[in-house]
Amino acid sequence: LEVDFLAKAGRKGIVLIQVTESLDSQKTRQREIGALTRAMDELKLKNGLVLTEDNEEEVKLKGKTISVKPIYKWLLEESFKALKKYSRSNDLCLEEKRIKRGRS
Repeated sequence: LEVDFLAKAGRKGIVLIQVTESLDSQKTRQREIGALTRAMDELKLKNGLVLTEDNEEEVKLKGKTISVKPIYKWLLEESFKALKKYSRSNDLCLEEKRIKRGRS
């Protein structure tokens, strides 16, 4: 596989991630999207991700979807998801901390 990252995403399976500064150059775009789609074909995946400095779009090719996102947006989204998940599993702990802060 010629991808930058292959990450296991819990129950959702595998996520393939390419990272590049920009997709503005046609040469870079072909290299990054091409490598990702070949890896997606090999692993029979329908979704992939390209992280960039500031490009954002959705690329649809041969029944596959590639999300192109600025890395800062992706990091914020993932951080928010993790925080929501953590707070759901620790509702009692968070509530207890709010009460203690209120008394201080």
